[in-house]
Amino acid sequence: MLRSFQARIFVLILLLAPLPADAGGQGWLGMSVKASVEGDADPVLKTITIVGVEPGSPAANAKLAPGDTIIEIESVQVSGCKPADAKQLMTRAAGEILTLRLKRTDGTTYFATLLAASESR
Repeated sequence: MLRSFQARIFVLILLLAPLPADAGGQGWLGMSVKASVEGDADPVLKTITIVGVEPGSPAANAKLAPGDTIIEIESVQVSGCKPADAKQLMTRAAGEILTLRLKRTDGTTYFATLLAASESR
């Protein structure tokens, strides 16, 4: 007999915020995201959804919008990715480029290129 197992789903809020300049020059993207993961012992991502975009930020300049779902980070599929791996893929130093593939709430997909800024404006 097969037993049904439903993995717990955790919702994490990851804020991609600027770090002080002495923290190694980490770049600022100007967006906040909500990550949905599944699995207890070895959790993996289900989705990453944008929940906020700072005006004038690299995310705003790339036309990202709340409700958009990140499908790929640097050509790596989000679904099934480990949260730590996704965070590492999205971390950029100021002046570095991040390429994302996203899906709008209407189902259309698009690519966005963000140039990480040195600090929030």
